[in-house]
Amino acid sequence: HVLVLDVFDEGAHGRDAALLFLSLGLASDRPHVWLRLAAPAQVPGAGRVESGAGDSGPSGVREEAAAYAAAGAADRGRPLSGTGGDDPGGAAPGLPRLARACGAAAEAIERAASSGRHAQAERLLREWWGRFTRRRDDAAGGETALALGRLLLLRGRAADASRALEDARERFDRARLADEAAGAAVFVGLAWTDQGRFEPAEAAVRAAGIAAARLSIPSLEKFASLALVRCLYWQGRLPEAAECLAGLAPELYGAGAPGSLGDLCARERLDGALPDEGPSAWRGSSWPTGEIGPGVAGACLASRVALGMRDVERAWRSAAIARERAERTGDLAGLAAACAAKAAVACELGDVETVRRVVERGLDAARRAHAPLRALRLRIVLVEGLLRAGRDAEARRWIERLARLDPSRLPRVVSLPLERVIRGDRAPRACTAAAPQASAASHVLAESVVDILRACQSSDDEAAALATVTARLRERLGAASAACYGQLRDATILLASDGVEHRAEDAARRAVETGLVIAPAATPSGLEAAVPVRLAGGGLGALAFRFAADRPPEWTRIGELAATAAVAVGPSVRAALDRLALPNLPADAAVGEILGASGAITRLRQAVLKAAAVPFHVVIEGESGSGKELVARALHRLGPRRDRALCALNCAALTDELAEAELFGHARGAFTGAVAERKGLFEEADHGTLVLDEVAELTARAQAKLLRAIQEGEVRRIGENFSRPVDVRVVAATNRPLGQAVEAGAFRRDLLYRLEVIRIAVPPLRERREDIPLLAAHFWRQAASRVGSRCTLSPAALAALARYDWPGNVRELQNVMAALAVSVGRRGSVGPEQLPEAVGGLAPAPTAQTMASARRAFEAGVVRAALARAGGRRAQAALELGLTRQGLAKLMARLGID
Repeated sequence: HVLVLDVFDEGAHGRDAALLFLSLGLASDRPHVWLRLAAPAQVPGAGRVESGAGDSGPSGVREEAAAYAAAGAADRGRPLSGTGGDDPGGAAPGLPRLARACGAAAEAIERAASSGRHAQAERLLREWWGRFTRRRDDAAGGETALALGRLLLLRGRAADASRALEDARERFDRARLADEAAGAAVFVGLAWTDQGRFEPAEAAVRAAGIAAARLSIPSLEKFASLALVRCLYWQGRLPEAAECLAGLAPELYGAGAPGSLGDLCARERLDGALPDEGPSAWRGSSWPTGEIGPGVAGACLASRVALGMRDVERAWRSAAIARERAERTGDLAGLAAACAAKAAVACELGDVETVRRVVERGLDAARRAHAPLRALRLRIVLVEGLLRAGRDAEARRWIERLARLDPSRLPRVVSLPLERVIRGDRAPRACTAAAPQASAASHVLAESVVDILRACQSSDDEAAALATVTARLRERLGAASAACYGQLRDATILLASDGVEHRAEDAARRAVETGLVIAPAATPSGLEAAVPVRLAGGGLGALAFRFAADRPPEWTRIGELAATAAVAVGPSVRAALDRLALPNLPADAAVGEILGASGAITRLRQAVLKAAAVPFHVVIEGESGSGKELVARALHRLGPRRDRALCALNCAALTDELAEAELFGHARGAFTGAVAERKGLFEEADHGTLVLDEVAELTARAQAKLLRAIQEGEVRRIGENFSRPVDVRVVAATNRPLGQAVEAGAFRRDLLYRLEVIRIAVPPLRERREDIPLLAAHFWRQAASRVGSRCTLSPAALAALARYDWPGNVRELQNVMAALAVSVGRRGSVGPEQLPEAVGGLAPAPTAQTMASARRAFEAGVVRAALARAGGRRAQAALELGLTRQGLAKLMARLGID
């Protein structure tokens, strides 16, 4: 520690004392004591020793003994998102001595820097820096080093900038230029803050602020205070930073600050909050261009500090003030920083569209101001907003671009947020100043999250899980009601709720439509809030809450729990929606066991209804597994013979002798093994229905006997010499057209005429694809209930099933559903990747195409086919197509055919 006793003096002695204290402040980060002594006649109240850095009065001043945080505390603070939006460098001095010393060269340097040619400006500055060093001109050399350091700060080279700025302060010290030395010390503190050297940076800017107060330069004192706020912010000491801001401009940042931006903008002292006062050196140009004026810097810092303290309203108001000031003054760099501050507030609110819009505006300003670091921070804020809103796919594209940068070559205050977004950290950052409270809140939040996850995992029924989660959320959040909504076919469906009848359905609908978190907003019946539920990058629904109007919630705290619950219930909401999305059979979609809603199956049911009412024989044709047996049973059950027997025979499985015995029966002893008489199927089906499956497989002998039985209406048992009358309706089923079998000589034509009084064709499953989801859902429910599974078929799985051709028809579909119910787990959603490879491994359905592309593809196919038939001879192909040879050549050129 060093104790400085200073007699109050406005002359050279006061400047020497200020320079001494600057040297002490930059040499050590430990607090020092400076006692300014004055006679009572000179200054009222003199003789008292008071503490308080930055006190411009002539009484005793002592630098505050701050509890310096470790450098790693910056990781726990809320990093700034503008490349200098918190940098109060706009209060920096101009370069009068440099202009006098190098004349036109100063103008060339300024033009190069203002046009973005920073490398040329740096080269010229280093050249003149060397010249002034050789001339031993410390004043002009200090001005050059200060300009070079500021330029390097703008380019993000904090280490090089700190060396140049320290050299500038030392030169000003040797030249006994106390004003300029104090300003250089502030810039040294800014450079050290950029490097993450927060303790020495704080000591430097505090010493510079006290020196400015000693020198009676209010604008420099406020410039140092802004740099101190920036340093405190990065250490996470937000209450101290807010207190310092309130002392700078209480009408903007204090407890009594007005709540209306319009009121603030209407007041004349808005621009005078941080006035440019003092010597001409501090009212000069803010060269290099692109620095932020003190008013914009102060507003941006106030926004960041307020956001770190979860005061979103104050943060938004301060960001709006910064943007209004920057636009009014034409400060492009300041506008970029203000946009970054405003985007950070929108990011905290989860409004990703506002973040995107403001960032685009800021990037445009940063490009025109030639400020790449500010553009980088704007992009970092955009990635943070995308991550917080769940737009992971878009965020990954930006992260891939940002990951190409080397954080070690960037300022520490830029590399910290960059590294965080590259890691994909989307959680809100806590402030070190509120560590104890945050720890307790985190513990409560962790318990609530575990409770909700346990509720989601312990229940086999997704409806019960959602009901439990909504009940516990309502209790933990203190809401009047909590509800879970799902989005199904453009409709918002209530899945579970707890609490009062009035639910926040409107807020849920907005959250589903926008994909954004809806913070509590006033409605006629209370406060409504909602959090979107997303899974696998898609929106599923929302968790909605209603709060009492007289008990507003602390959304910045409970919003984290609501967002976590929305992630946890995603699978349950998906399963509930999949279960609701499974198609149900309409009332007229079934006749007997014939299921479906397509036009083909509707016509089939109408044909069955008509045929069932008449007594004539029927032939049913259809592929294997298409449902011919179901049609036959429906004909029997819907007809007047429903109370009589229904007998069926598979003709393909019998020999000639067995077929005759099965159809007509036999007497006792008619053949070896006939130990008793037996009725045939014709007799058993008397006054009923006989179904002959695969009738085309009967031999010619069996066909002849079947023809006589049908024609005469009587049968004779094997071994008997008399006939028995029967009244049987024959329904013959075949998997190949009987007309083709007749032409091939495999089936009797007269038997066909006897059987085919009524012909019913069963369409294959591939010709009625719209029935596949209905049938799949029906068979899935049957199979899942038999194995005790709660899995659901996802819409993607149903779409994959509908794309398959199903050569085994309905029977194959039924078997696939049964096998799938056995292979999948007890809970969850069945996706297309879990289907059998032959079914789910097909290429996706062809995408839609325009008429022009379809016409072009058709014409190309016709031309290629004609050329192939003509053996490549264009003249012959043109003649076939009705074109001239030249016309064919032009057509081939247009279609890209060689």
